[in-house]
Amino acid sequence: MFGRMAALAGALGCLMLAGAGSAEPIGAPAVYTPTAAPLLQPVRVIKIHVYTCTARSRVAYGVATSGVLATARRGALYQCAVRTPRGLVCLITRCR
Repeated sequence: MFGRMAALAGALGCLMLAGAGSAEPIGAPAVYTPTAAPLLQPVRVIKIHVYTCTARSRVAYGVATSGVLATARRGALYQCAVRTPRGLVCLITRCR
């Protein structure tokens, strides 16, 4: 028990020496300063094309998403086939 208390006291002492004790109190209003502006980075937009396909049978459905249209279609058909009883057919109903 004494070891834990000593470790906690040591960690707290290191934080105080590092300046953590002189931080602004919690809930203090944040103030924008013009000197912080050069630190801001431009927003980067990453565009990816994602296809979502849906396959249906009379009793089940399957949905798959992929960056490749053929993969999305195969995935939807597979998900539908897993849930469909033998003898029924799954068809692609929508791909976007």
